Amino acid sequence: YEPIDSAAQAVIEARRPSTRSGVQPRARGKSQPPPARDQRTSDAVRAAQEAARAEARLRAEHRSAAEPQIERSWRERAATSASMWQRAAARIADVIERRAPWLTIRPSEPSLRAVTDDGEQTEQEVQRSRRRRSAALLLAAVLVAGVGGATAFVLNGSTTELDAAAKVREALRNAEISINEALDPQTNLLVNDPSRVKTLLLSAVANLNLAESGGGSTSQIASLRTQATETLNKIFLVSETTPIDLFNFDAAGATFEITAIVQGPDGLPYVIDNITGAVYRIDPERGRATVVYQPGFDLYGTRTGRALLLSASGPDLVVFDASSNLWRWRPSDGAGKGTLVKLRVRDGELWGSDVKAIVGFAADPGTGLYRLYVVDPSARQILRYQPAPDGTGYPATPTAYLISPMSLGAMTSIAIDGDVYMTIDGVLRRYSGGAADDWTPAEIGDELLRPLLTPTLVMSAGASRTGIVYAWDSSAHRVIAYSKATSGAMLAQFIINDQSGPLGEIVGGYILPAADGGAPTFVWAEAERVRSAVLGLPVTQEPGASVDPTPDPVIETPVPTP
Repeated sequence: YEPIDSAAQAVIEARRPSTRSGVQPRARGKSQPPPARDQRTSDAVRAAQEAARAEARLRAEHRSAAEPQIERSWRERAATSASMWQRAAARIADVIERRAPWLTIRPSEPSLRAVTDDGEQTEQEVQRSRRRRSAALLLAAVLVAGVGGATAFVLNGSTTELDAAAKVREALRNAEISINEALDPQTNLLVNDPSRVKTLLLSAVANLNLAESGGGSTSQIASLRTQATETLNKIFLVSETTPIDLFNFDAAGATFEITAIVQGPDGLPYVIDNITGAVYRIDPERGRATVVYQPGFDLYGTRTGRALLLSASGPDLVVFDASSNLWRWRPSDGAGKGTLVKLRVRDGELWGSDVKAIVGFAADPGTGLYRLYVVDPSARQILRYQPAPDGTGYPATPTAYLISPMSLGAMTSIAIDGDVYMTIDGVLRRYSGGAADDWTPAEIGDELLRPLLTPTLVMSAGASRTGIVYAWDSSAHRVIAYSKATSGAMLAQFIINDQSGPLGEIVGGYILPAADGGAPTFVWAEAERVRSAVLGLPVTQEPGASVDPTPDPVIETPVPTP
């Protein structure tokens, strides 16, 4: 049977049950020719090459697997490492092994016995393992601390100077910005917003102080500080005044030590000499210092002692001596002559030498009588004495002015105008009716420009509650004027600027009002001289006017009569 065509034959072959899937049936009646000889030869060569390569690969793998690999310890690798820290750690480990051999791990002896892991350890092995772990932890802590400390030291050493220089530059830049903003003529803040100017310039001064402490440019700091200070002085009502000498005992050839000064009944200064214990009247116009009181004279059965305290009130000069006697000197002419009388004081002999001050206050100036206020630290009280009607003394028992006794040992000055002003421990307070009232001097706010305010001397001018109270600031060498009103407002500041040399320590002073209502004068005493300064605008001479030369100082001592 022959199929009609090849297509039918293919269909029949596909439908036969013996035909396997994926096997192409061979055409019936046709055979495939055998491969050629060259083809067989090339196949054989290719198979041989693949077998040779496979064998070489197996040999190489066998050789690398058979070679032993040497593993080095951490210490051996660290000893040859390129890192300085790893080499240092390896050296530390060597030192620890030499110093503490029990901490090292020794290799076990070779043995043919089978190694079995029974999971049990002896007590010695457990302790050794713990010591090893402790040593490892200690070494790690030492290394971490050392590396951290070294890093911090290097970083701090390299950045401290850079940080300081950067802070100085920033402070100078901020100061310059603040000053330029405050003094900008276009905005005119000094007129439109003075409080803003004050804030800006104080901030600039603080930055300049920071730059100066950090070693900034001296010239730049001085230039900026001058601009800020000039404007701040206007805001804080500061004026500078120059002192003049009224009388110099050193120039007169005398060894002198002034301990007290008051304005006498004739308006001239009177001083106590601590060396002689005498009281002198100073006449600046004549250049004369005249003795008005000296110790060692017998009057009315009592010998005069060394003068300790001075007070002036009404027509009298009051002298308290070292024998607890109270004397009254009243001038009789304008040349320094007068009469000396002893005043009777109830229990005056009990005052002692620790009395800080004696102040007279005339409630009615027309009578010539005045009350005495005695500051007695031993009694922790201010004793108030009423005068006798005939003015011969103070026979009545004193009354205590202070409602609550207080410590008065640190009091440096006192002024009385009906109220009592005192400076104690660098603080100015007012007392009314025996107790401190609510009056306090206003804060100035210029602590960045000048030293901390330390009032050591208080002086009163004008009536109670309506006049002016002056305070001497010993730290900044300035006189500050405060209102006696409840506000205690600061009215003006006057800085004593002595071009001839440093200002000496002021032992006392008073305010001399101007006769024409002009600027007052501050009169004070230093150790060897009496000086003054006008608190206001400097006085200029009229054109063509001449100034009389200052007379040479002369000390006049009365000749005692036999």
